[in-house]
Parts: sequence; C-alpha cells; structure tokens
Amino acid sequence: MLKLQDFVYVKTLMHLNAMSVLLPTLMIGLTFNEYTPGYLFSGDVWGYTLAYDGISLVYLIISGFLVALCITSICEFLAVDRKTKIIAQLLFLLLCILFNFFITRDLIFFYVWFEASLPFLFLIVILGGERNVRIRASFMLFLYTLTFSLFALVTIALINGLSGCSDLFTLISLDFSYKHQIFMYIGFLIGFSVKIPVNPFHVWLPHAHVEASTLGSVLLAGIILKMGGYALVRILLPLCPKLYDSYGSVGSIVAYFSVLNTSFIIITESDLKRLIAYFSIVHMNVSLIGLFSSERIAILGSLAMMISHSLISGGLFFAIGSLYERYQVRDLSYYGGLANANINFCIAFFILVLSNFAFPLTFGFWPEMLMLSGLSLSSFYDIVIVLTSSVFGLASNLIFFTRVFFSVFTGYIFKVADFSLPELYLFWQIIFYDFFFGIFPNAYLKFIEHPVNFLLTSLTII
Repeated sequence: MLKLQDFVYVKTLMHLNAMSVLLPTLMIGLTFNEYTPGYLFSGDVWGYTLAYDGISLVYLIISGFLVALCITSICEFLAVDRKTKIIAQLLFLLLCILFNFFITRDLIFFYVWFEASLPFLFLIVILGGERNVRIRASFMLFLYTLTFSLFALVTIALINGLSGCSDLFTLISLDFSYKHQIFMYIGFLIGFSVKIPVNPFHVWLPHAHVEASTLGSVLLAGIILKMGGYALVRILLPLCPKLYDSYGSVGSIVAYFSVLNTSFIIITESDLKRLIAYFSIVHMNVSLIGLFSSERIAILGSLAMMISHSLISGGLFFAIGSLYERYQVRDLSYYGGLANANINFCIAFFILVLSNFAFPLTFGFWPEMLMLSGLSLSSFYDIVIVLTSSVFGLASNLIFFTRVFFSVFTGYIFKVADFSLPELYLFWQIIFYDFFFGIFPNAYLKFIEHPVNFLLTSLTII
C-alpha cells in the first residue's frame, strides 16, 4: 500500500487524467456542424491516413467518458496500490487504441487496432478478477475473438491482393465483382460478429463478464462490443453494396436466432452479472437487425441503440459491482428487501433498469422507437422478433429488480449500506446523461444522421 501523501498525490493525478481524456474529443466536437455531409476530416497526418465523421465522434466521446468513469471509480472505491496503478495505465493505453481504431481509414491498421485491444483487456480481466476461474475466462475472451477475427484478416488480404491497396475510401470507389463481394461479406460478417457477439460466437462473453472486475465488465459492454457493430457500418456495408439488398436478410436471420435464444436464457438466469451480459447480447443483436434492414430510420435507430447501450450497460455493471463490493455475492436468491435501507441505491438502479427496457424519457427509448418505425417499413418478421425481445426484456428487468430490492428479506444480507458520496457522484453523472439524452435525443442524433444518409447514398438506397 502507498503512504498517505503518495495516496493523495496519485488520487489527485488520476482525477485530473480522468477529466483530460475527454478533451481531444470535446475539442473535435466543437468544430462539428450538423449539416456537414460525409466526413468532418479526411487526410494524412505524418503519413497516417485517418478520417472521422459524426459516428466516429460519438464513439470517441463515449469511449473517453466511460474510461474517465472507470478511472474515477478506481481512485474512489479501490485502495490505490501497485495493482490499481497498473490497471489505470492499461486503461489509458486501451483508450489510445480505441481512438486510433475509430479514426483510421486503412483496413490493415483497422484490423491491427481491432486486435490490439485484446491484450489490454486480457490483462484488465486477470488483474481485476478475484477467482482463479478468471484465467480461463481471459483465455476464452482472447482466443475466441482472435481466432474468428482471422476471417476478417484473410478477407482484408484478399481485398489487398485484388485492388493493390487497403485505403477504405479508394476501395469504396472500386466495383468488386459479385463473387468477390460474397467472400468479403462472409469473411467480414464472421470476423466482426465475434465482438458483437452473435450466436454461436457469444460463448466467451458471459464467462468474461462474470470473472472480470467491474471495470472490465464496463469496458466490455460499453466499448469493446461496439467495435464489431462499428466495423460492420464502416467496412462491410460500403464494400458489399451488391449484397446488401439481396443478402442483408442473412445478417438479420443470424441476429434472429441470437435474440430469441438469449431472451429465453435471460428468464432463467440467476447470476446478476451474467444477466446483464445477456442483456448486452440481446441489445447488440437487435441493433444488428436494424442495421441490415435497408431502412434509413432503422439504421439510424440501430446506431443510436449501440450508443445508448454503452451508457446504460456501463451504469448497470457499475451498480452490480457496488452490490458485489457490499455483499460479495451475485446470485439473486441471496438478495431481498434492500430498498428498506438502500433507498438512493434503489432509485438509481431503478432508473437504469427503466432505461434498459426503453422506458419513455430515458436514453434507451428513442433508439428503440426509431428502430421499430424503420422496421415497420421493411419486414414483419423484424418487428415480431424485436417486440418479442422487448417483452422478455421488460419481464426479466422487472423480475430481477423487484427480487433484489422488494422481495422478502432473505436473512443472508445482514449489513446494509447506502451510497457513499463518491458513488453518488458517479451514478448521478450516468443518470443525468440518461435523462438528458432521453429528453433531448437530437443532442446525439444530429451527429449520426448525416453520416447515415451519406452511407446509404453510397449503397444507392436513397
């Protein structure tokens, strides 16, 4: 452990760093014009080709915000020792990788940054977890994602061999044959689906969430899972326009099975962290259905759902982490009656649960409404699947919330502790933005509306 003066110094330094990680994206955001079509910037910086638009900008901001919250939680809730200092350093390195991933336009570098996040997440899970099973979960996370991502690497090598370049803007302007686009479609769909994840590539995620620390779970659900969806939007759709209309249903059918299978599993799950992990899988696959719908409003809602889910799932994992820190158990059967003494905790948790099943005036509401509005124009089956998942999500959210806070007191929980001031500060930040973006959705939708129109123009859909 550190001495008192060292502790105060390190804690202050971490708080300053937590605030500073948002500065690059906020400075870029000040230059944003909601009427700017296409990319806000595209060019070379010291020989490194990069580009960013409103979609990239939103992902950069949410990444910086979640990493800042993770660093704040380190200095407020954990003893600052050698281990936590290493985790803080890993968080900064991971953020640098994410920033590069969201702005690069070279496919080879895109894959490099796509995989470069794995070692850091691997170490965060191992260092932050407590049980020995965390080592197995870390290896599952690493090997599953790395192995299936090789399909994307082979596809990028094929594209490079056919065109002689790997620059995304140049490749979009080329007219690949139908046969080549089939290989590209299959390779990228498999390679990126492992990080969404879809069935049967989802096996690693519940294990990783259960054995990871709170920080690892927040990063997994809030940022890492969104990398797969972002890759589909940025690479798969523009490079395979001939297959998007005719074979977009393939991606939707894969998402159907994932949504239905996971929705049934949620009803029977008793581990709180595993339960939130399955909610993440359902939300990401529902957004995948919207992405392959060929409807502008549904695609806009799909991207908005990925963005909203980053904050909502991050907040839920912080809440489950706070419960676990107090009582050292995650099984639902041990909890009951916590609302009697944990009233602030109950209110914060309830707001996050409302947002998780898209209650009006919360962050999760407008993305789902946009999705349903768009899907109503494309496919009856899409609507049925999404509404089915919504019903299961509503039921399971209310069941697990009422069992934790309002059911009969089990007797296992013999000590009660409401929010501390640092926890209150952390959670009310999340809740403020949850309501703010639920009441003023245009605050983030304006960033992604014109990039979506630009994307669909390149697909000749509008």
